[in-house]
Amino acid sequence: RLTEEPGVVLVDPASGFGSLAEAMEAWSTDPTALRVGVGSSRGGPDNLFALQVARRIGLRGADIAFAEFSGGSELLSALLTGRIDLAFGGAGEMRPQIVAGSVRALAVSSAEPLPGIDAPTLRSRGVDLVFRNWRGLTAPPGIAAADRDRWADDIARMCAGSAWQEALAANGWIDAYLPGEAFGETISEQLDAVADTLSDG
Repeated sequence: RLTEEPGVVLVDPASGFGSLAEAMEAWSTDPTALRVGVGSSRGGPDNLFALQVARRIGLRGADIAFAEFSGGSELLSALLTGRIDLAFGGAGEMRPQIVAGSVRALAVSSAEPLPGIDAPTLRSRGVDLVFRNWRGLTAPPGIAAADRDRWADDIARMCAGSAWQEALAANGWIDAYLPGEAFGETISEQLDAVADTLSDG
């Protein structure tokens, strides 16, 4: 595992929602009236993020019709053209648009506020959730031990280097380096969490 990225809840700047509480109230009152978009397919990170927020406010996934988009750019376009009312995306990916004022962040899913994004955490607004998408490098089953070790050593050196630290800062990524068996255990835990999240819809 190399990096983690919290999620962000977004609206158009002209939206009538002035706060996360207002958006969540509208969503929980009538789940089908609010058009909700995610930048991934079912089981992808944005979809899982939205499902977990929905669960925290008392909604079931089966009650929600998500508009699914292939990535952040399509999600952003849908939000700005009025095809959706509320968007769930990656905070790092959306940070340039948030900073530019193209979209407004209602909340982030990190444990603490994020530098460069003027938005409260979900927890600070009564939604008890910390959610992070991770990104990393994996190899196919059966990789030779020598090849696995060589890759692991190269990646460890990269993560310790100044160029990698600069890339983290420039892209708003959170350093979450986790090598080897510990990463494998985390993947197994994540598979269980994904299955649980998808179980209600």
